Amino acid sequence: MKMNKDLSTNKLNSSTEREAADVAKYDEGVAIATAEEYSATDAASQPVKRSTYSWTGPKRVALILYALLWLGVGSMLLYKGLNLVLIAATLEQEIALILVVVGIAIGIAKARMVLSKVAKKLQDAVKESTKPYQTVFSPKTFLLIGIMMALGFVLKSFNPSAHILGCIDIAVGAALIQGSTFLVRSPVPISQK
Repeated sequence: MKMNKDLSTNKLNSSTEREAADVAKYDEGVAIATAEEYSATDAASQPVKRSTYSWTGPKRVALILYALLWLGVGSMLLYKGLNLVLIAATLEQEIALILVVVGIAIGIAKARMVLSKVAKKLQDAVKESTKPYQTVFSPKTFLLIGIMMALGFVLKSFNPSAHILGCIDIAVGAALIQGSTFLVRSPVPISQK
């Protein structure tokens, strides 16, 4: 029993000495890891993991440009919607707050249910394409933008209240902003086969 006590005391003294030495080295400006966090045998036995993804290249840049387009349009719509709701609700601030929260919630739900799938399909199309800019900024893309703008003009022609129009703008803006993050969230692999 005494022998076990002596061994544990020796271990305690050596670990205390190691910690004191680590503190001294740290105080000298050399940051080192403790023995529990890092050991030379662990570092030698584990291979260095290299990422299979690249944040550069024309495919990545094309997706980032498209995400910036979504972000820009979404920010503009969100700003416009907030102005409409807040100006229209100068006396009814509780209603304005509720409309803003509802608009953002609808936008995030739309982004997660619809735009996440669109972003994944676009990422896959760019991954397989040899011409990423033509894939991202295709005539289909500009047709979709035109249809969305036309729907906005048609909606305005019905002359809805500023509350409703603002809530819709907030929802679409929040969805586009959230959707832009889906485009750049998972990088395109380096192997461009």
